[in-house]
Amino acid sequence: MKIKQESDRKENRGFVGATSTLKDLIALRQVAKSIEYQRKQRTTSQMAGLLSSSIKGRGIDFEEVRCYQPGDDVRNIDWKVTARTLNPHTKVFTEEKEKPVFLIVDQSPSMFFGSKITFKSVVAARVASILAWSAHEQGDRIGGLVYSDEAHTNIKAKRGIKTVLSLLNKINELNKGLAKKSISEPVVRRKTKMSEILRQARRILKAHNSIFLISDFLNTDETSLTEIRSLSRRNKISAVHVFDPIEKQAPRPNLYSISDGLERLTIDTSDKEFAKNYGKQYENNLKEIYSIFSEINSPIISINTGEPIETVFFKNRILNSR
Repeated sequence: MKIKQESDRKENRGFVGATSTLKDLIALRQVAKSIEYQRKQRTTSQMAGLLSSSIKGRGIDFEEVRCYQPGDDVRNIDWKVTARTLNPHTKVFTEEKEKPVFLIVDQSPSMFFGSKITFKSVVAARVASILAWSAHEQGDRIGGLVYSDEAHTNIKAKRGIKTVLSLLNKINELNKGLAKKSISEPVVRRKTKMSEILRQARRILKAHNSIFLISDFLNTDETSLTEIRSLSRRNKISAVHVFDPIEKQAPRPNLYSISDGLERLTIDTSDKEFAKNYGKQYENNLKEIYSIFSEINSPIISINTGEPIETVFFKNRILNSR
């Protein structure tokens, strides 16, 4: 067991512990550069058509349908609307706008958990860091909304290394804040619902943003799903679902004391019915999460606390979601 743990630590160098470090988040800039380089190299292969180009070009976005006017391009006539209304209608397009990268990073108490290499909150911080550095290397504007149960901070989307560092510093600050709270002293009196954060993001953001939602999605409700749908109408949303293996399958039979930062309870995994329902509940929650993002045609990637971040980025091509 000791040899295996040591092997895991070497494979996940810089990826160990209950809290993040600002030094590590800054150092991930080199990882982002490496991933970008390999992604560009792949575009020369026969699979290039499946990858997003890192070259910014001019394009068009659909805006609305209106009545046909003399001089309009007949190729843009919307025949379905024309047939339904019995009056000619045409599609109107506008020049494609830049899509700033906006990160919504969950650092709430449920993220302060891990049974393998590190905690979910650290994985979220590292994923956000690589995405931020990648956006910076591409010359994109980068902003974000970082939240815990005690605080949330909005970083306005701007270009430049100062904005990236400001975002990483705030993520690291809230991450450290989780560690300072003991289990016997509740983090806060109530949980922050994701719907509240998404509602704020919808007020902050206008349109044409590439939004990355990084969370374990344990504090989602029906209102959260409604807010995700609303955001997706004018923005591109990608989700990064962070989980720990022990959440997927109950640990070996025994009595365990657990806490979510608010309450403490004891579970008995030797109870076969409990163990069965334990895994089933996780699968049901996961299906619900995947269902909503499938509905809005948005990608979702799952990352567990024992996986090397770099491998996940290469394997799932997260950066191509921008």
